[in-house]
Amino acid sequence: CILNFAIGSWQIGVAMATTADLAAASAAGLPQGWGLRKYDQAGRSTCIVFYMPSGKRLGSTAEVARELGGWLPNALKGDRGVIEAMWAAIAANKSEEEVAADAGFPAGWRASATRNSVGKATYFFKDPDGKRVRSLREVEQILGRSVIAPDSKRPMKWTADELDAAEAHGLPAGWGLRKYSRCYVFLSPSGKRLSSAADLEKELGWIPDRLKKGGGGESITEAICAACEAGKSEEETAAAAGFPEGWKA
Repeated sequence: CILNFAIGSWQIGVAMATTADLAAASAAGLPQGWGLRKYDQAGRSTCIVFYMPSGKRLGSTAEVARELGGWLPNALKGDRGVIEAMWAAIAANKSEEEVAADAGFPAGWRASATRNSVGKATYFFKDPDGKRVRSLREVEQILGRSVIAPDSKRPMKWTADELDAAEAHGLPAGWGLRKYSRCYVFLSPSGKRLSSAADLEKELGWIPDRLKKGGGGESITEAICAACEAGKSEEETAAAAGFPEGWKA
């Protein structure tokens, strides 16, 4: 796909995501700060591009799952998400009504499945009137919409304070920042913990100005060392490291 960024987009990291991209990603069950954009290709299937909060662009659901630690919202799995939810409910000895509910069917529907001796699966669906429906695709035609299993597992969510702290330091939406007495820990939307500004820069490909100096413990140390090497006074060194006026370092 050729990616064209519209005027009025919202910048996340080094890329752009429109309000519509962010809303589409949220509707698909992706974490806060992600974007999703669809492109119609003549004579071909729709192309979907995903935007991480860092601005990194991903061209497949497999890449999204890798970035999210193996997790993927069921809305992006299609039929596979429904089938996985059905088998999980069957393994838990749930009734046909419960199997259907867990797989995202409306109230009143029933669903079940069996496997033969060689492992081939057969699926059964019944509408609220007890009429048998031959396939998931036919179910969706009757409903006039896709069947999407509810997500039972989501990536780690950071606290409101951690999200606010990350935003205050210029990090993209969905990131968290945890403060300790001598350092910061940066928390990615996928659940990854980064313990230094250098690791953060590797992950994002950039770093907010607020964290380039006077940020976490490592950044302060680097700023102090650079000022000392430049022969600055203790007052100038403290100022370079982000300390208030009057401090010495």
